[in-house]
Amino acid sequence: MTSLRSAVQQGGKVPGGQTVKVAEFAAGIGLTPPFSLRDVILSFDPVGKFLSSGTLAPGNVTGWCQLGVTSDGFASFRGHVHEAGLIGDNYIFTAQLNWQDPTGKYPVFVHTGSVAGQAEFGSSDDSFQDDGTFYSPLRSHQWDAIQNAGSNFNLHVQTDPWQVVEAVVAGLIGLAVGAFVIWFTGGASCDWGATVSGETGPDGVGVDVGPKCERR
Repeated sequence: MTSLRSAVQQGGKVPGGQTVKVAEFAAGIGLTPPFSLRDVILSFDPVGKFLSSGTLAPGNVTGWCQLGVTSDGFASFRGHVHEAGLIGDNYIFTAQLNWQDPTGKYPVFVHTGSVAGQAEFGSSDDSFQDDGTFYSPLRSHQWDAIQNAGSNFNLHVQTDPWQVVEAVVAGLIGLAVGAFVIWFTGGASCDWGATVSGETGPDGVGVDVGPKCERR
């Protein structure tokens, strides 16, 4: 008998005529009971969803971002910020997914950065992409709720960098009650691809259904 863990290591392939243990297979791909056949399928062939902020323009700063999430628990948060004023700013971009995790909290993806003013040295443009995981283990009913969830985006700017940090700590950026902040520190790599749609990213490439991600 071939174990399902071995099948996972072989990309889900099982030699003809052999059987596998479903429970061991599920454990091999990070599933714990109860799970469905759909959970297993989404693990091998994940699907994605992406949400876009459109253009936001607080003060002399303009920017936009996209949040992509996948059925296997990954997320990619990317965007672009431009400073049109003479003096630079520090910024914080947030994307809240209007989906509650099993503990009743809303995930909020956060990125902070800075852009130089037109009268200063340095770049007046800043692009970013943060990748990581944000929920586990996979559950089909979780993904159903996630892919139907809306989002809230916010671009907050301050000349003083400490005021940007305080905005996060004090919840001054429109975070929902019960939200938890996600600062990605690596562990995943996501590719947004080169599909054609009406939305574009910092690199000018359009996207349709979100990124493809994998663990590093």
